[in-house]
Amino acid sequence: EDSHLHHAPDYLSFAELAALPVAGGTAINTLLFGPVPLREGMVVLTQGTGGVSCAVIQIATALGVTVIVTSSSDEKLETAKKLGATHGINYRTNPNWEEEVIRLTNGKGVDHAVEIGGAQSIEKSVRATKQGGLISVVGILSEDRAVNLVGPILFGAKIGGLYSVPSKLSLD
Repeated sequence: EDSHLHHAPDYLSFAELAALPVAGGTAINTLLFGPVPLREGMVVLTQGTGGVSCAVIQIATALGVTVIVTSSSDEKLETAKKLGATHGINYRTNPNWEEEVIRLTNGKGVDHAVEIGGAQSIEKSVRATKQGGLISVVGILSEDRAVNLVGPILFGAKIGGLYSVPSKLSLD
C-alpha cells in the first residue's frame, strides 16, 4: 500500500479533484519556486477567484503574507476574504484598481503580482508592483492587444513567466 495516496472526499467531483493539482501546483510553483520565493511579511496581488487565485490566497496566507485580490464581484471578494485574503478590490466599481493597491501598500506596491488577466490587466499589475517586485504571468484570460510595458519595466518591475506543467519540448 502506498502511504502517499489518500481517499478522495465524497463531496468533490472527479473534475474538481482533477483541478486540485493543476491549480495548487501552479500556485505553489509561482509562489515558492520562482525567482523570488515568497516570505513572511511580503504582499501578494492575485486576480479573480478562480482555482489558481484561491490556491494563491490560501498558500500565501498560511505563509504570513498579506494578500490583495481583485474580482468583479463583492460576493466573490467576501469568499476570497474567508479564504484568507487581507484586502479585496472590485475592479468593476474601481476600474483604477492599481491605484487602490498602491494606497493599500502605503505607496510601495506589491512584492509579487500573480497575473492571470493578460493584456487587459498586465499594465495595471506592473503599476501595482513595487520596484524590484515580481510579476508571474500564469494566465491570459483577456483578448490579445498591444500593451506598452517598456516604461513601467524600465522603472523597476520584473516579469517572470511561470508555468505549472512543463512544455512538451522540455519533456523530449
